Amino acid sequence: MHRTTTFLLQVAAIVFALLRSDPASADAKADARVQVIAADKHFKLGLFVEALDEYSKAYQLYPAPPLLFNIGQCHRNLKDWEKAIFFFEGFLSARPDAKNRRQIEDLIRESQVELGKQRADEARRKAEDAKTAEDARMAAEAEAARRAAEQNNRVRPGDEATVGVVVMGEPTMHAPVLAQVQGWLQDHRYALIAAPFATSESNRLVDCLVIEDMTCARAVFESESRSDTVVVARVETGPGNQTREVGLTTYWFVRDRAPVVNNRACKACRDEALHAAVSSMMEALAQSSGVGVQRLEAARRLERDQQIAVTRRAEDERVREGRAERGREREPVYRTWWFWSAVGAAALAVGGTAYYFSGTTTVVEPMGSLGGSDWR
Repeated sequence: MHRTTTFLLQVAAIVFALLRSDPASADAKADARVQVIAADKHFKLGLFVEALDEYSKAYQLYPAPPLLFNIGQCHRNLKDWEKAIFFFEGFLSARPDAKNRRQIEDLIRESQVELGKQRADEARRKAEDAKTAEDARMAAEAEAARRAAEQNNRVRPGDEATVGVVVMGEPTMHAPVLAQVQGWLQDHRYALIAAPFATSESNRLVDCLVIEDMTCARAVFESESRSDTVVVARVETGPGNQTREVGLTTYWFVRDRAPVVNNRACKACRDEALHAAVSSMMEALAQSSGVGVQRLEAARRLERDQQIAVTRRAEDERVREGRAERGREREPVYRTWWFWSAVGAAALAVGGTAYYFSGTTTVVEPMGSLGGSDWR
């Protein structure tokens, strides 16, 4: 009952508007014609926002029902399917006997299908956003737990807060050996100190080690070292060494602990071989020193966590690529029934709207993307 009453009121309003012949009505109609002409041009150029604004202003000036169809077409091209349905149905309510009613009903069905897809896509995006947020939350919690564990595994102040490196022996090997030893220590979260001894005290420590007097060396370290830990690498090469064979002897001094020593031979000692020899030797020294074990375990856990994070990122990327691929496999628009229905509607009326406000007294129904009718 309510809908019937509403429809009758709409019809009465239209009839009343059409029967008005006073100058104010003529002026409104002329102003509306200007808006429609501009709207038609913008629509043909694909400027649907501008066309929508001008059709709406024209309808406010002169409420010709076909303008509702034009407004619906703008919303349809802007993919605002809900409003497109509203205005298409509004037009059919105002003109139930429209000659192109079947075409407009097809457009309504098309818009309803697209509205359903749009809402499904929005629901899917919301679910994906929620999952992404949950994944981020879990990753943040895992990172916080990892950092807390790393913090707990750090050596406490007074153990190995800082470490210095001294290289002795073959001068040509000082720089590469120093770089390898310092690199290993940094990778295992040790804080390096550039000069653990004054020059004179460093020379005293080297003299002690040359004569292999560990008591002397430890005394120099305990009394003169600026760091809590010192690693001394001794490099030796044989006379006329053409095959670049290098002997490495490394001493690990920790305050208030007995020093530990480890030896390695580096054959054909280029960069990769030197790196392998130093890494193996330093890990053995850290294990033997006792206090280095926690750092080794923390470094291994960190490496494992990093590998897990890389694996997760790769898996997330595969999932995103899979979603994108499924999106590309959706049916092309030109194969849908509604596409050709819309094309047919567009082909039927290129000049309909302009005709609404021509001098003729004929009623021309909206036909296609512009459509429109005029009541004289």
